[in-house]
Amino acid sequence: MPALFEIIILLVGITGLWVGADTAVNGAAALARRAHVHPIVAGLTVIAIGTSLPELIVCLIAALKGSADIAAGNITGSNVANICLILGVSAAALPMRTPQGLRAETIAAALFMATLIPLCGDGNLSRGEGAAITALLVPLIILLYLRQARKDGPLPAAHPVSGGMGRILAVTCAGLAALALGSDLVVEGAAGIARGAGVPELVIGASVVAVGTSLPELAASMAAVARRENSIAIGNVAGSNLFNIVILGLTSLVAPFSVDAEVPGFQMPFAAAMSLVALPFMKKGATTGRGAGAVLLLLYGFFLYRIFQW
Repeated sequence: MPALFEIIILLVGITGLWVGADTAVNGAAALARRAHVHPIVAGLTVIAIGTSLPELIVCLIAALKGSADIAAGNITGSNVANICLILGVSAAALPMRTPQGLRAETIAAALFMATLIPLCGDGNLSRGEGAAITALLVPLIILLYLRQARKDGPLPAAHPVSGGMGRILAVTCAGLAALALGSDLVVEGAAGIARGAGVPELVIGASVVAVGTSLPELAASMAAVARRENSIAIGNVAGSNLFNIVILGLTSLVAPFSVDAEVPGFQMPFAAAMSLVALPFMKKGATTGRGAGAVLLLLYGFFLYRIFQW
């Protein structure tokens, strides 16, 4: 009976993710159109922040409860899933063209993930290190936002969301809230099933929890691709990977935690390497086809194989 209950929670959470993603993408695109903001900025900010909330909540709760492996594995696993799983599935479903370059954002994510490797090498992420990560990344994200905002490009097409700015904002917030709630239910159900099988917490964090908290990004990106809003889909992935690193810094700022040697030894280097692998797809005008999507999915399969072997 407990297993059945957790499966039900998982299914309800997945339903909430898809409904929330559809609503959030519509609302974000409508907000961008009303405010005369390019859709890629909506992907880098509104959607990226909103879909990163599950990672923040999970990491804080895990660190405060002493489950540090879940927190660290969640972030590294989520960044790998964002690139390999989300871009892979999205491209495999429908080839995507990058309207605006996102190479600077992708390089920044790779560099900051690489910077975390020596910081975590001593087996701890302290409050001071968390403050430094947060202090460096926040202004960087603002600068990248301004860089994208200065670029010219077509405004988003008409969407079902109509009415005044207040109503559109309310719809967007409701969608983001559904994403966060749905993700929490997915993680609760999936993690319960995985723990029952005796899987280590670090593996759970980098696989089940990471995929669970990345489902909002996947759902939002798939909904955007279906509407031909490739700017939101790709910008969402690039923005979320940067916000995820901020989340790791914020988590250690609130509750310093220990880091298993496997994290800086394999997971972080692999996450940084995947950002570099995605770099050609982030060039302006680049197309991520079905073949590239298949390669990314194979790389994600290797990542899962490696961590479960550990």
